[in-house]
Amino acid sequence: MEKGDTVELLTNYGDHYEGVRERKGYGKANLNDGLGGDDDDKSRLMRNIVERKSIDDLIASMAFLEMYYLVEYLNDSIFQPVKVATENQSATLCPRDLMARRKFHWLALRLEGRLNQLTEIANNTPDDQLISKHQNVKPQCNGWCEKKYPRFVSALHKMIREWHLPSIDAIPSLSQNTNTKDPTKSVQDVLIDEISEELLYQVNSNPTGPLLPKPMDPALWCKSAIDLTKHIVHSIARYMFCECGTDASKKENLLTCILESAKKTAQDVRNASQAINIQRNVLTNEAIDQWILLLAFKSFGQKIDPDQISSPSSPPNQSMINMYDFPTPIRFGTAAAMAEIQAYQDATELLSLDSYASPSVLAKLNDCRLSMISQYNPSSLEDVTKRRQQHHWMPRDVSSFKRGVVRVNEHWYLLNQVMLVVHVLVSNCVDWSSTGGDVIMYNLKKLCSAIHVDIKIAEIVLSQGAVNPIFPSVETKEKGADGSLKTSSRKSGSKRAGKGPVAKKSSAGSPSKEYLKRNIVFDGPCDHYKGWFIQKIKRHTGDHTDSYWYHPDLPGAKVRSRTGMNHLLELMRENGMDMKTAYESTIKNIGTKFFEGRACFT
Repeated sequence: MEKGDTVELLTNYGDHYEGVRERKGYGKANLNDGLGGDDDDKSRLMRNIVERKSIDDLIASMAFLEMYYLVEYLNDSIFQPVKVATENQSATLCPRDLMARRKFHWLALRLEGRLNQLTEIANNTPDDQLISKHQNVKPQCNGWCEKKYPRFVSALHKMIREWHLPSIDAIPSLSQNTNTKDPTKSVQDVLIDEISEELLYQVNSNPTGPLLPKPMDPALWCKSAIDLTKHIVHSIARYMFCECGTDASKKENLLTCILESAKKTAQDVRNASQAINIQRNVLTNEAIDQWILLLAFKSFGQKIDPDQISSPSSPPNQSMINMYDFPTPIRFGTAAAMAEIQAYQDATELLSLDSYASPSVLAKLNDCRLSMISQYNPSSLEDVTKRRQQHHWMPRDVSSFKRGVVRVNEHWYLLNQVMLVVHVLVSNCVDWSSTGGDVIMYNLKKLCSAIHVDIKIAEIVLSQGAVNPIFPSVETKEKGADGSLKTSSRKSGSKRAGKGPVAKKSSAGSPSKEYLKRNIVFDGPCDHYKGWFIQKIKRHTGDHTDSYWYHPDLPGAKVRSRTGMNHLLELMRENGMDMKTAYESTIKNIGTKFFEGRACFT
């Protein structure tokens, strides 16, 4: 080891260190369940939202004395050193200190809310009904202390008020300092990211449920929606902390910026829809793929439990549930895979043909890796309000759009991926009333006018809420001896040789298929083979990464080596074959050694 290098000791920390390991990207959930580390926006955000929710719940249950001793400890041991570090102009401003200072600000707001709640309860309760600390070691509301020792209450208020983060003017070096891990970011940018996370937690902590569920998850939100979300929360964060001027002028600038962003994203959606629906025959595959990536939802291709999607009134694995009026929203990738099978079955039934597909095809069904929402136009506005939410969107595999079988539902994207995102964030994170309270600067009508959608339809979409597909569950299920479904849990191997179970490998020496589905480190467009997508999977041990290539026109199959890719492309180029013919010729003459999985053409 070189001087300054670090290495993790093979020490059994139990479960106490697992959270840190997950954040660094090598915990059990990272290896077994595909969870990302803190460098993955989706995983980091959802992990932090859960932690903030647990802190909120803890504060909401605190009695006065508990709160006082906690605040006193945090103030003396942590806050005061952090305050000195962030306000010392002669020292280099550390991003970690600034983030800690902002977290204290967030804590202060919640502690003040709980303290005001306890004070109100104490003031409205007669003295003889207050709970004495001598009668209960841990009283839920220790109003007795508040009235008996008002100096404690005053001291607590004073400490909490000190935690509030001052404006940007109090930290002059905030905008100039670039001492971060990412040299392109200043510490101000780090602070903006922290405030943005607070805003996303705010819209996900609604008592009736999250208003924007999993806001950075590409399985629920397309790239256009995720980029729009980031831009809006960053703009609001800058308005809250980093901009100077009167509140009215700052709000006016913020509203202009947000409406321009919404208008641009809406235009991108329209351009992508037009390119895929109308211009797909004149554009190159590379150009079409770029437009598709703006609207596509990504899945890791999880295996679908056939028992969950089989119709209860038919033999197992032979008929699926009715997707269109199913009460629970179906995952986009799952619905797309089911729709491809349903389209094939409908076609064979319409033409009175015998299906060549095995009745047990549902047993081998996986989520589509890339899917988009297909076009559906209800006959009337009344029909929109009567049907279930699931009836108004139907995902399909991107290959169906490239073949022209279905069309992109541009209207659905404008409403559910643009309008809803903007309105939820803007209306819940900013107080748009003027100083006098007589004028409201923002309303839904202004947004709908900017992106050119019908306000009546927009109101219906908002009343239904964000589409949150949760069916079927992503946990792997297996049947027990009694026939009941049990959640499978696979223990990871021990780091020391000879201890614990060893990960199974296939006969070719590659990682097990169960592991390949879970330890994906990259899944996106391939720069070397235009029009193809590459999936990189890290092995259990060592630093080796396996690469697999897949294409929308080759559904269900992946090419497992560059040799296989070169053979397939050369066959297409020299013999003028399309991809399906080249694939079938390779399978017939060479076998399946170049491929992982089997292509299923509908």
